[in-house]
Amino acid sequence: MKPRANAAPDLTADIEKRLLTLRQKLARAPQDPVLYNQLGLTQGAGGRMRDALRAFDQALALCPTYGEAHMNRGLALEIMGGIDEAGASYAAAATLTPHYTEAILRAQQVETKTGQIVAIRAWPDLQRGMFARIRDRLVGSSLSGSASATPPATESEARQALDADPGDLGCASCLGTLLARQGRHLEAEHFLRYALRGAPAMAGAAVALADVLEMLGRVPEAVAAIAAAISSGARDTRLAPLLLRLKQISCDWDGYDDLRKQALAAIRETPGCTDPLNALSLSDEPADHLACAQAYAALVASRAEPLQSSRRVTTDRARLTLGYLSAEFHQHAGATLLAELFGLHDRKRFKVITYALWTDDGSELRRRIRKGSDRMVDLWSLSTRDGAARIAADNVDILVDLSGYTRNARPDILAQRQAPIQVSYLGYPGTLGAEFADYAIVDSVITPPGADPWFTEKLVRLPWAYQINDRKRPRPEARGTRTDHGLPQAGLVFCNFNGNGKFTPAMFDSWMRILRAVPGSALWLFSGSKEAGENLRREAQKRGVSPERLVLAPNVPYVEHIARYALADLFLDTLPYTAHTTASESLWMGCPLLTCLGRAFPGRVAASLLTAAGYPELITHSLAEYESTAIALGNNPARLAELRAALTKTNLTCHLFDTPAVVKQLESAYLTMWDIYAAGKPPAAFDVQK
Repeated sequence: MKPRANAAPDLTADIEKRLLTLRQKLARAPQDPVLYNQLGLTQGAGGRMRDALRAFDQALALCPTYGEAHMNRGLALEIMGGIDEAGASYAAAATLTPHYTEAILRAQQVETKTGQIVAIRAWPDLQRGMFARIRDRLVGSSLSGSASATPPATESEARQALDADPGDLGCASCLGTLLARQGRHLEAEHFLRYALRGAPAMAGAAVALADVLEMLGRVPEAVAAIAAAISSGARDTRLAPLLLRLKQISCDWDGYDDLRKQALAAIRETPGCTDPLNALSLSDEPADHLACAQAYAALVASRAEPLQSSRRVTTDRARLTLGYLSAEFHQHAGATLLAELFGLHDRKRFKVITYALWTDDGSELRRRIRKGSDRMVDLWSLSTRDGAARIAADNVDILVDLSGYTRNARPDILAQRQAPIQVSYLGYPGTLGAEFADYAIVDSVITPPGADPWFTEKLVRLPWAYQINDRKRPRPEARGTRTDHGLPQAGLVFCNFNGNGKFTPAMFDSWMRILRAVPGSALWLFSGSKEAGENLRREAQKRGVSPERLVLAPNVPYVEHIARYALADLFLDTLPYTAHTTASESLWMGCPLLTCLGRAFPGRVAASLLTAAGYPELITHSLAEYESTAIALGNNPARLAELRAALTKTNLTCHLFDTPAVVKQLESAYLTMWDIYAAGKPPAAFDVQK
């Protein structure tokens, strides 16, 4: 007999193993609120509700704006009988996390049971159209193999349908997908695995399960879920690109070449099978990036609702209003570049409004960005229509999107076209492929002559690097000695602190050949997980390099992270997706960086930064040249010391870190865009003069 749909997830067999893993991770990262939230979920799944409540409280002590932790705290309290206090937690979750459906429903239930009024900001908007949004998201998801012609619109409907027909595996998949989108990952896992046990080739359920497992930090299990669907006969173009991305995150390169061929064939056959950001790592071909972006942009645009603009129509602007839209106005790599920009704008010519797409984490970066703005507006709590309407009401002349298709971005707001000029800049290294972006701000290295056809935007080239930097970012001394970090005291130290998803077997082959040719050297690599570190060391041994020559760098607070560059001798870059923020960090800290020039935007950013810093000799044009240059430098520590001394001396005066000059160039670009618009002409490409 099949279990009833509302049966609790059977996690008894592996609960202790998961708790042990989480505690090990917390020992390495005791300030990580996500890990405490995962600990609470796992303890709660094992019936340890008081322990779970303490874990959620710890997560919220570290990050008071963590909506999912508020939600989980409310569930724990309600199970323990504290329904009144649970209502406040549900209200906090609904307020902090846009359209958190489960939190809204739970808060409504508290009102019904207790008569207590639950105060939720923007409550009418959250209720209005809530179920329609759920239905739209479910219908928009391709649930291959679904037995249900029309996915249920709500959780209660899905549960009722599944109770009536436990064999409706498509309905089980829909319910699991809905629960996952509410952040209820362990419940979602139960229903998605239930669907896959009965229909192992149901691709939609496998994709949703992999997403859940990745969010829970269980990437190897996510890999196994997709591999199982493929081996069961699932034929869905989403599977190969997703499997390749998951395997890259954990540096699991078994079968890499064949899988990469399959993934590239999939995105060329069906560009919409993967998100555009993933495509940037899969391919070095700008045509692939354009096709994936256009497919995604078409989906975004198709969901845009007509909106009557409240903007005052005029082309007479003595002082232009700039709107900067970003999901990275918190402790984030993007914010470490942007923090100084907003306060440097000429207030006689420009008014600056920053639109935040994510919650306030209380960080110094968030405070600086708010202080540098004329006004900061939180859009994360607003619907697409209300967010776009707010931009229109603010009479924004030029809306600059800083997130593109990265995590928590809101291209749906751009698609509403509530500013006369809309610009893509900095956060997303490629075209948006969309009619709702008029311009992309670039430079002549990342987009050389001939690159224009691969962009739907008109290209505006800055004279130096397109990347702005913050001259006020810390430049700390080394924290401890090399020995403290497990590095050789005397040997040369190569490093790469890019995310593991940028590592490829071909790049690793080069690194191992470099290590073999530079006696006594070590390679210091970022390792995002235990599995990634183990796989990297195993891959080194396969290539005849002692695993001890790989030193693994864990995730640490920002100042501790950039202090590591003071102990390294040479940053060895990746390809086809080069270092971006990590490249400017390395140069800021005086650590030379060696890159290989790629074909597309993501593979040319480090070269752009080196050009602006005045070190074009560190740009190579083939992997063979890259290796020979790295070996020559590695065997010439005196030359590396000269480069470090020169970088340290000039990095405040070179073009790359001349922030006020870059701001003036951006302002010149905005004024030219406005002149073109005011003259009634369509957007046109142009170069900004020095």
